Amino acid sequence: MKKEVTQERLHEVLDYDPATGIFSRKAEGSEPLTQERLKEVLHYDPLTGIFVWSVKTGRKVVIGTEAGQTKQTHAGNYRYINVDGTRYLAQRLAWFWTKGKWPRLIKFRDENSLNCAIDNLEDVGAMVAYSSKTDAGYLYIRIDGSEYLAGRVAWFYVHGQWPGLLRFRDGNKENLRLSNFRDSTVETLQPSDQERSDQRKAYYREQRDRVRDVAFRQKFGITLAQYREILDRQNGVCAICGQPETATRNGKPRWLAVDHDHETNVVRGLLCGGCNPMIGYAKDDIGLLENAILYLKKHGAVKPMAMYAMSEISGSLAGGYGAS
Repeated sequence: MKKEVTQERLHEVLDYDPATGIFSRKAEGSEPLTQERLKEVLHYDPLTGIFVWSVKTGRKVVIGTEAGQTKQTHAGNYRYINVDGTRYLAQRLAWFWTKGKWPRLIKFRDENSLNCAIDNLEDVGAMVAYSSKTDAGYLYIRIDGSEYLAGRVAWFYVHGQWPGLLRFRDGNKENLRLSNFRDSTVETLQPSDQERSDQRKAYYREQRDRVRDVAFRQKFGITLAQYREILDRQNGVCAICGQPETATRNGKPRWLAVDHDHETNVVRGLLCGGCNPMIGYAKDDIGLLENAILYLKKHGAVKPMAMYAMSEISGSLAGGYGAS
């Protein structure tokens, strides 16, 4: 099991800009070894990647033998060579011996960390985040010989702890901006979608009732509770025709209209969308309405209708609901 990199180590080797999502590898300190000295003491074969001693630099050094020793680390198996008292990774010496400059980060093309042939080496320091051969669109970053998902590294770089299950808000796995990440394991602690939906509906219902209550108070001088009392006494139907409201809004039956005396502002009852404008157009003129009845009777247009118990309404509204 590989040892996880620490946040301190990340800050030591990488720079990360949360706003752009760009990683950059920090330049490493200069090595004391020069290329001239390296070529003086060691011969390197670029095809095989093997170093051989050319000069006896120590008591245990044998000229003509392969230089270095392999060592197993938490990041893998690597070969190290000690030159003038300083230990170097063989792949870094190979790059420096050939190119004349130290690499930032060496990657083995065949993933064999002991194959130091120059064609097998690649300095990936310039492309800090790269795609893996077996990836599914994810980017990776190699740190101390181990690969890490770039998105997780970005999260850990900033927050100091590894995320549980990292999600990309825009679905783009190459967008490493911090704002594009969310840790979905944290969301399990939040209300479920259904709970949030129920909360929103309850809030909107509460707000609708508050708005209606204000409107009833301002326009008719009654509260929402008083409107519902009248509706209950009328058994939920129109005070004139005795029928429920048939007009709809957004697929739902509209509320019965509040009918009030326009001179005294006293509420008389609740009427449907047919009866309310009828007495409105008549301007509360009883004589006009009686003439309309005589007209209909004359022309035989009178239809039997289930008369509503007006006496009950008159009794229940005797006190009226005057404007405050």
